[in-house]
Amino acid sequence: MKIVHPELTHDAQFSREEHAIEITDYFLNIHADLVSKLTVQVGFRYGMATYATHKLQVTPARNGATGTVAILFNSVFLYQDSNFFYKKCIPHQVAHVIAEIKALQEGIIIEKPHGIEWTHALISLISTADVPINPTMEFDSRSIKLVKGGIPLRCVCGGEDGFNVVVNSDNNQNKIKNGELTCVKCNSCYELVDDSMVSECVASEIKFIKAARSAAMKK
Repeated sequence: MKIVHPELTHDAQFSREEHAIEITDYFLNIHADLVSKLTVQVGFRYGMATYATHKLQVTPARNGATGTVAILFNSVFLYQDSNFFYKKCIPHQVAHVIAEIKALQEGIIIEKPHGIEWTHALISLISTADVPINPTMEFDSRSIKLVKGGIPLRCVCGGEDGFNVVVNSDNNQNKIKNGELTCVKCNSCYELVDDSMVSECVASEIKFIKAARSAAMKK
């Protein structure tokens, strides 16, 4: 794995995560004038609700901002569709980082997360603004919800579409008990199922999550 940024650290465990690091590094270094003096930390998580998040602890300076940039990526979503994640999700998130650092340097307040500052930053990375505003909606979070103790359900849709997972809350439990939680596609009431009846796709992702977490704990 080749990394250009001198102060970039990461916790990648798999080849697709290493490739995500390389892409992140590439996009950041398009704006080397902004990030060259920053420490960049990139991590991968297996229980995030969103596709990615970031945090800046940056001090603007005339000769280049200093401080730390931390970026976290959802490795379960990366597992689901690596190509989409590389092409759409990583530039989306890096554009937020670049826009915010540039705004700090110029003393500008960003009023909208996906406003003109973010759009300009994104176009500088991939020459287009053609990425989803909310990439999280493009992925399947059922395996993550199950690992967190979510409630597995089925409706009459059958197959992958007929399997759903909701947060284990008193409100959802009461709705299921009273037949008030229904599928938006078939309008049938969801019924409780046990973990052995999860879809093949979700079962595969749960296996990946558990293996990845186990490997991370051994480091």
